[in-house]
Amino acid sequence: MLLALVTSNAATARPVGNGALQDTAAGTVQPVDSIDTVYVYLNWNQIFSHKPAIAYSGPIVFPNNGLEYEIYTLDDTSQAVLDKAAVAINVGDSLWLVNTNYLKKNFECQYNGFYNYIPLYFSSKIAFCQYWDDYAQEYYLRPMLTATGEHVLEPVLLHRGQPRYYILDFDKKELYALDQKRLAKLLAAYPELRERYLSRKHRNDPDVIAFYFQKYIEAVDNDSTVPTIIPAEKNGN
Repeated sequence: MLLALVTSNAATARPVGNGALQDTAAGTVQPVDSIDTVYVYLNWNQIFSHKPAIAYSGPIVFPNNGLEYEIYTLDDTSQAVLDKAAVAINVGDSLWLVNTNYLKKNFECQYNGFYNYIPLYFSSKIAFCQYWDDYAQEYYLRPMLTATGEHVLEPVLLHRGQPRYYILDFDKKELYALDQKRLAKLLAAYPELRERYLSRKHRNDPDVIAFYFQKYIEAVDNDSTVPTIIPAEKNGN
């Protein structure tokens, strides 16, 4: 998974699409590489049309636990946008992340352990994010070999959960976990695919669920009877 770890000392806002960063202090124009940029989306219409509202150059994108990212800037204004106003961001034009503050505010969530930003996936007909099925975690001390041949104890964070998909239901304003029962219900519209899934001995396994969920996404995207899901938005969200 590609992410951007940027080392510039400030996050600078710039209009999207101008291809350059204006350095107002020095009065010079410098080119901006896309991997150094976080594109900010304030509503779903912007997300589905791939038209960000703002682009910040220079924030630090820090992976916290494999499926959770913290975004840091040295600018209180841009930090407030990322923390409170943003629905989702796109890092380096490749990694989509959704703001969990937005999810908690606008959706009834079955799971309340979401923090910061988590991976987002979407097509014109479905949107879902990914996180652990259980936030249970613990630190343990692990011996680490140093360059001098000595061992030192370092705290290591251990996760005991499994990655799970969470589907956004824009009609019911719900965010629900994808499990065996939910997947079987989704596949009811495609009987042959549902029968294939239910015939699998290990249909509870996360990899089997993920495989048939991908098949469901393909079926939905190719189904002309399924409408697009650009939701009705209130106050820009």
